[in-house]
Amino acid sequence: MERRTCGITLALGLVLLGVVAALAAGLLFAYAVSVPATLMAVNGDVQRARSHQRPQPLDPQDAAEVRLQVGDSLILAPHSTATIVLDLCGGRILLEGPLTFTLAESSRRATLAGHLVTSRRLARDYTLALEQDGGTASYVFSDADPPLASLAVTVRLPGTSFTPSLPCWSVAFAEDGTPTVREYDCAPSSGG
Repeated sequence: MERRTCGITLALGLVLLGVVAALAAGLLFAYAVSVPATLMAVNGDVQRARSHQRPQPLDPQDAAEVRLQVGDSLILAPHSTATIVLDLCGGRILLEGPLTFTLAESSRRATLAGHLVTSRRLARDYTLALEQDGGTASYVFSDADPPLASLAVTVRLPGTSFTPSLPCWSVAFAEDGTPTVREYDCAPSSGG
């Protein structure tokens, strides 16, 4: 019986040591956590494409329940619209088809304490990569928290990419497939 008790004690000790080591690593080393986006509204023919799956049509009635994970795409038919809120920072994106929009990367990098405690003193890195092909999109980061200046944002367009310097911008594609980017300063909304 003592041999069995010794084995159990040793196993519990190793498990406890593993938990302590994992906590220590989480407290000392930063790691990235993917942050989804929320589809707020759709109008018209909108499909959601998940990685390695066929696109599925979205019912406008169920739009508010749809969470876009990293790698998910929205495919909008002509004259269809969708509104997305980025859970990472609260930025909003207003889409008008025909276009394909992909949440390529949305992550927060921090130590365990940085992920769990909302303190400005704890270091966090925010990365956001969005892909747009076609249509028109308005990007509104005027109320973003953290603000745009604290985010590493990239909008990937066919053949190029764009890094915004102002809190609001739009990307519109001409009929020949050429994108035009227009940045503008937008005032934060008041209590909206």
